[in-house]
Amino acid sequence: MARKTPSSTLTTHEVARLCGVSPGTVVRWVESGRLQAYRTPGGHRRVMRTALLSFCRQYDVPMLEPGASMRAIMVVDDEPVIRGSMVELLGQLAPGVPVLTAEDAFQAGQLFDQHHPCLVFLDLVLPGLDGFQLFEYISSTEVGRETIVVAITGSARRGLRQRAEEVGIHRFLRKPFTTESVRRVLEDFLPEE
Repeated sequence: MARKTPSSTLTTHEVARLCGVSPGTVVRWVESGRLQAYRTPGGHRRVMRTALLSFCRQYDVPMLEPGASMRAIMVVDDEPVIRGSMVELLGQLAPGVPVLTAEDAFQAGQLFDQHHPCLVFLDLVLPGLDGFQLFEYISSTEVGRETIVVAITGSARRGLRQRAEEVGIHRFLRKPFTTESVRRVLEDFLPEE
């Protein structure tokens, strides 16, 4: 497969992905004058790749290689015991892969915007915004359309699994999940290094 040649201009979303920050952070960099950008006739900001490289060197901002994927996993669950056991299990099954944790949808949304994990284990029943609302947010973003979301739930509510499949959640695991079921998810969905 031929490697895509990086574009000489980048959108604020592409800059955010390369730098591991939110698009809002990139806009603030531009508005403060630290990151040079221009506007298209349609009013969209564009950043020259050379300007981004210069900015990253000047402000010591780490940048991913073009086309690199964030090989990180996020676990979203309001139960500390579940989060802890998932972190431990993922550490055994996928050593070296960063694991982010969040206890609610708001915290998860912030972490997602900052780190763009490639795989999310998502409890569907959360306080405040539920897992379906978080999934809707993730899948509405450009990078989120490439993110694999696996539902994890202990709820016995009827129709939960069917609704998860209808909205496009990739896999459904019932709590308590087994080591083998998590291993299969990683084998099927975690990108190779």
